[in-house]
Amino acid sequence: MQPTKCLEVYTPDGSLICRAYFTERGMPEAVSKTPAEESPPAKPKEKGSGTGESMTGPQKRLLFRLMATRVKEGETAHEELKKKFRVESLEDVSKRDASQMIEQMMEAQGGNGHGSSL
Repeated sequence: MQPTKCLEVYTPDGSLICRAYFTERGMPEAVSKTPAEESPPAKPKEKGSGTGESMTGPQKRLLFRLMATRVKEGETAHEELKKKFRVESLEDVSKRDASQMIEQMMEAQGGNGHGSSL
């Protein structure tokens, strides 16, 4: 069983406002750079499009959180993202391409990717 944490919020007079339980999960393990036999061919780099710096850590984490909302986690999410970007490695994804994918995924789920507001 996975460890569960409890967070409780109280009023100044000591009354319980709410209680939330969190289950710890590990991050997906790094995948070797050897392409899978079934992976699609790498997307050709176009001049001026998708070139530049690789996607940032926060972009990658957000993509995995968005995939988790679609019940795809770990290696499954990693492989699905490689297929969506048509790359052999997520390190080949540019900041620009990652931003566009994040926008598309958030629009598809009808939100901003930051959960519901209270």
